[in-house]
Amino acid sequence: MLGSFFKDKSAKDKAAIDKLSYMGLFLLGVLSVFAVQAGKEKPDPATNCFRKIDGKIAVVLDKTDFIPKQTQDEIVKRAWDSIIKNAQAGDLISVYEITQKSLFDLKPVFSMCLPKMGKDSNELVENSRVLDVKFKESFEKPLLDVLSKNTGQAQNSPIAEAITDINLSDAMRDAEQGRILLFSDLMQHSSNVSTYQCKNAEVPIAQFRKSRQGSVEPRPLFKNVYVELHLIPRLGITELESKCRATFWNWFFGNMETTGQAKRGISMLDLPGAYGTAIPNDPNTATKQP
Repeated sequence: MLGSFFKDKSAKDKAAIDKLSYMGLFLLGVLSVFAVQAGKEKPDPATNCFRKIDGKIAVVLDKTDFIPKQTQDEIVKRAWDSIIKNAQAGDLISVYEITQKSLFDLKPVFSMCLPKMGKDSNELVENSRVLDVKFKESFEKPLLDVLSKNTGQAQNSPIAEAITDINLSDAMRDAEQGRILLFSDLMQHSSNVSTYQCKNAEVPIAQFRKSRQGSVEPRPLFKNVYVELHLIPRLGITELESKCRATFWNWFFGNMETTGQAKRGISMLDLPGAYGTAIPNDPNTATKQP
C-alpha cells in the first residue's frame, strides 16, 4: 500500500513538473518573440518607411485635360487594385499629377510606404484590428482621396518629361522592383516635344533626344521597372497621330534592363469614357415612354 502511494505521488509530481516545463518553454517562446520584435527596425512614423525600401510603385495621373467620371472611377479602381496586388508592406507608394507646372515643379501629391495590414499581423505582439484601422485612416483614405481628384485643362502635357524625372527620382530609383502606373491619353505636348499633328514619329523622337542633350542616357533607362499604360480615350486624334504616338512611346520605354528576379515590360489597356457629348432630346422625334 505504502509503495503504491509513493508511486502515485511520484507520477503526479512528474506530470506537474512536465506541465511547468511546457509552460516555461511557452513563456520563453513568447519572450523570444517580444525580444525579436523589440530588436527590429521601426518604420518612420510619418511615412511608414524603413531605411531600405525594396519595392516602389509610382502612380502618374495625367490631369492636363478633362476626365469623364466613368474614366476617373476606373482609374481609382485600377490604381488601388494594382497597389494591393503588387506591393508588399514597406514598399513606397507615390502619386504624381501631370499638370501645367510639372515641367518646373513636379512633386508627389502622395508619398507613403504601404503599412502592414491585420491579415499579416502577429497576434502575439500585434492587434490586427488596430492595424486595419490605422491602415484605413493613415493610408487607404488619403490615397483614395488623391486618386479621386479630377482636375484638368492645361496648355501643356509634359508626360515624357514627368516620367523621365520620376524614373530618376527616389520614387523609382534603386528599386529592386519598380512599377509605374501611367493614366494618360499619351498625347505628349510641351515646348520640348509634341505628338500633336505628328505625321512621322522620328520628329518627336529627335525632339526628345535634343531636349536630353548632355544627359548620360538619350532616353530613360528603366531598371527593374514594369510599366502599366492605361489609355484615357480622347476624341479627335487622327490615325497618323495615333501611329506616331504609339511609335514614340514604344521607343521611349524601349530601354529596359533587370537585375535579380525583377520583372520588366509594358502592358497597355484602354480606359472607358470620352464617347462625345450627349445629343439633346428633340421633342419632335423623341419616343414617349409608357
